[in-house]
Amino acid sequence: MTTSLREALQRFVDVSEAAPQSSKRNDPFARYCIHELDKRGLVGARVGVSVPGAARDKRWDVAWSPDRKVRLAISITSLASNLGGSVPNRLDELIGATANAQAASPEIVLGHLLLVDQDLEDAESWTLRLRDSLNRVNGRRPPAWAIGSVEAYTLLRFTRRPNPQFIPGDDPNEFLDALVACVRDRYPAIDGYQPHLDTSRCSPARVNE
Repeated sequence: MTTSLREALQRFVDVSEAAPQSSKRNDPFARYCIHELDKRGLVGARVGVSVPGAARDKRWDVAWSPDRKVRLAISITSLASNLGGSVPNRLDELIGATANAQAASPEIVLGHLLLVDQDLEDAESWTLRLRDSLNRVNGRRPPAWAIGSVEAYTLLRFTRRPNPQFIPGDDPNEFLDALVACVRDRYPAIDGYQPHLDTSRCSPARVNE
């Protein structure tokens, strides 16, 4: 089980350099999220779960389904090549996958963890554009149940040089705290977590402008 972000990043880099197209490259971050959800009382989340959608079911990197229905899902997106082409495409995919799941289950809690390689050409510019777009769809809360918007996201910037490391920015703990608070606020009758969390944290996760 991957228990730290640093360990997850090192494993991600090792896999992506050995097999750039591997479908397993984001798994270290999925295992990190599961470990952190366990710590917050959401026990039993799994890697690579098919989440029902209006058009078709789609695999999400992490999902928690305590009563055989997916209540929380997290998508992990790595942008590690050609940001000029991948950022617009990944944004379209993110919003499409989010809307697809919400159309089938409007109350589902969805989050996105994004990794952006800052060693790439024009990385700073594309990262700012990506964040601006994500901010427009962040913070889905009742009564504003806009299809395609998300409960929370976190954008983690990293460099491979001289060794893999994160660049200071978003705090993924705030991202996970916001998701867990939304789950507990939205599903108060579901067993599988401790019921005493302060749900006032169910508010948009802080982002760095």
